[in-house]
Amino acid sequence: MVTHIYSKSTLHASEPLHAQSHALVFNRLLPLLATSATTTVNINEIWYATTMDFITAYLFGLSSSTNFLEDVAFRKHWLGLFHGRHTYPYFPQELPNLTRWAKRLGINLVPKFVDAANEELEVWAQVHCEKAMEVLKGEREPVDEPVVFGGILSGIVKEEKEKGVESAVYGDWVLNKELGVASEMIDECVFLPTLFLRLDILALDSEHGRVEGTLHLCSNT
Repeated sequence: MVTHIYSKSTLHASEPLHAQSHALVFNRLLPLLATSATTTVNINEIWYATTMDFITAYLFGLSSSTNFLEDVAFRKHWLGLFHGRHTYPYFPQELPNLTRWAKRLGINLVPKFVDAANEELEVWAQVHCEKAMEVLKGEREPVDEPVVFGGILSGIVKEEKEKGVESAVYGDWVLNKELGVASEMIDECVFLPTLFLRLDILALDSEHGRVEGTLHLCSNT
């Protein structure tokens, strides 16, 4: 349902993405780097924050997205949840039924803190989905357009109209639109480590005068 939203042609022509990128770079990232010029900073955290703000802006619209570049306390808290959960992905993602069944028998296939992190991240995603839904109901600027959220929601509505109960995602998505979209939003954030790695490589290469080559490489992968 969302493949076309991430195509190169769509991204290059996206007015919302252009507006979101401009706002994030010039209103958040560059001012932060300027104020950090004379102090020691954790550049890894800044790249994570930049990546997450970009991702959630495209998912939910800027007004409904995260602000990790400026909200340091919540950024650290969220990254702690994300990394803790990300260390144990196999059983919850690949064998969810077995994981739930074992839990009923008192057998935890993953540490309990992973369950707590997952629950908090699910609530977090739901809150942002609710904000994006409110934005969709009214007039909005391109910068606040929830591109991915709106695209998935439109795809579910189209699927329901065209296939109804015969749809392969009828039980998981059509009947539970809000939960289905929220679940997909969490999955979209899995892109975080990959995008962060690209920013980190760019930072390392910039120290040796190879920024242009790295930008060219990233734009063609």
